[in-house]
Amino acid sequence: MNQTPLATLIITGCLLGSGLSLAAPDDAPPGVTVDEQRLQKLMERARQAMVDQQYSRAIELYNNVLREAENPYSAQALEFMGLAQERKGLTARARKTWRQFLDTYPDHEGASRVKQRLDALITAATPPKQQLRARKQQKTPEWNIYGGFSQFYRRDENTTELEDNREISVTTSSLSNDMYLTGRYRGDEYDMRARFSGGYEVDFFDSEENELRISTLYLDTQHLASSHSLRVGRQSESKGGVLGRFDGFTYGHTVSETLRINVAAGFPVESSTVDEINSEIYFYSVSADLGTYADAWDYNVFFVEQYNDEVLDRRAIGGEVRYFKEQKTLFSLIDYDISYNELNTFLLLGSWTNDSNQTFNLSVNYRKSPILTTGNAIQSQGVDDLAALLATGITEDEARELARDRTADSHSITLGMVQPINDQFQLSGDITLSEFSDTPASGGVDAIEGTGIETSYFLQGIGSNLIKDGDIAILGMRYSDLSSSKRYALSLNTRYPVSNDLRINPRLRLEYRKREDDDTDQWFVRPSFRMDYRWTKRTRFELELGGEWSSRELNDDTTETRSYFIFMGYRHDF
Repeated sequence: MNQTPLATLIITGCLLGSGLSLAAPDDAPPGVTVDEQRLQKLMERARQAMVDQQYSRAIELYNNVLREAENPYSAQALEFMGLAQERKGLTARARKTWRQFLDTYPDHEGASRVKQRLDALITAATPPKQQLRARKQQKTPEWNIYGGFSQFYRRDENTTELEDNREISVTTSSLSNDMYLTGRYRGDEYDMRARFSGGYEVDFFDSEENELRISTLYLDTQHLASSHSLRVGRQSESKGGVLGRFDGFTYGHTVSETLRINVAAGFPVESSTVDEINSEIYFYSVSADLGTYADAWDYNVFFVEQYNDEVLDRRAIGGEVRYFKEQKTLFSLIDYDISYNELNTFLLLGSWTNDSNQTFNLSVNYRKSPILTTGNAIQSQGVDDLAALLATGITEDEARELARDRTADSHSITLGMVQPINDQFQLSGDITLSEFSDTPASGGVDAIEGTGIETSYFLQGIGSNLIKDGDIAILGMRYSDLSSSKRYALSLNTRYPVSNDLRINPRLRLEYRKREDDDTDQWFVRPSFRMDYRWTKRTRFELELGGEWSSRELNDDTTETRSYFIFMGYRHDF
């Protein structure tokens, strides 16, 4: 039976935008509870949303923190939520939020900052003749440059034993050199930011395989008074029908508190290692952000069109819905190709926390795999691009049919629950049903049989402060009934703070597979050990060692495979 890998369920849908240099929360101090760790993660995700100018997402996350009982992050979440509302153009809400901050935390160290911002918003809303006073409060433009760099070495070694033969090979020996750099200018009229992230991979086996990566390289400008923004360069986008990284521009304008218009156009980037722009494939997208309505609902609607060598590659409409209210959240995304009359993506994510602090999660995911474009027609055709395929005599209509045939459907649904036991323990689990469809034979490519319905059951227990304040232990069990095998897995993941600066992270995974194709058994043992040492506040060293031992029982022999890896290096922020 031919097998097709299952599409991975991605539950990272709810993103929106920003441009702040906010400090990430420090590592959780000794004695932190599981709930405090969850809040810390929410604050970190909100910080990243602010950095990425995804203000609606940041507002959702800060609201999530504020709906908890008073906690160490409450004041910071309230202050930054007002900042996110201001950046999104929701000035009335920002004023209300900052007044609430000053009423609740009058002696907080951030009170002076909040009062200055509140005064600035109030002054901006007064009649023109009173704006002369605001000129006296103009701030000196600020320049900030921050970033970091890292170097990590990785080595992988594999050993295979069959009968009397032993093969040893080193598959990886490389040094990754990465850097990110952000320059920020903030004045009374403009907020500008330039950002670069990339690296250089040195392959010690073959210097011709060395790779230069440019993941991000853009200039972002916002005109504060008019709420116009423009970003030009290599960037990533996750809304408006845009499919990830591209070279081009995004433009946005906040028309009112409930309407923002966005335009994006450019050339998709398939790999950050590509050293030139592929101008043969280009797209444009128009979208609108709507909300917030009833203090809970946000929407996005979009139209996107993409061409591949002047051939229509994709033409889609769609939208997103976000709901956040008290202990309930909902996110939904739909992407429908009106040229193929095919649904490309439907995603529904929801969660509900009851009064007993139990959380229920639901995920429904339908998507084309890969997403349907005319460019899918080149798969297994021995050509590098669509133009070369059309040059063989295949018509556009025939190419579109080949694209349909090479594109499978992936479905999955997951239902999960989190049950707190006490301040130290919580249980969580989920059930997942998934399926990957057949693809027909055409264009000289064999048919691929689908998986049928596959099921997976997962149960996990988390404990903290078991031996020492700040430690964490996670025990997980998974059973998967797949078309190719039945799998049983047990995992243990621990983190232990030896000191305030040194943490160790031993992990172990055991897995047993009963293969359906040849009725053989296979065992896997995967131990690893990670160490993280904070040398200074801005510099840390990391080391990870691990391996995998597998044994497969064949009809008349046993195959044993062993692999080892080492990953070590450092990071420095400035």
